[in-house]
Amino acid sequence: MKNQHEIIGAAVERVINCHGIVNRDTIAQEIMRDFIRISRANASVDERKLYEKAMAFVSPGRLE
Repeated sequence: MKNQHEIIGAAVERVINCHGIVNRDTIAQEIMRDFIRISRANASVDERKLYEKAMAFVSPGRLE
């Protein structure tokens, strides 16, 4: 199971490789796709919480 930082790092890497533009919106969208995928795969509650924390961390509305 990935930790929060690994989830964000993997999303950033995919965004860079696919889009070339990195911003919080694209990263949050990528993490949301992962979250949906793991939810369908019956992920554990702990794993879902990690993805939720990662999404909250990169969400565009988060204060810097």
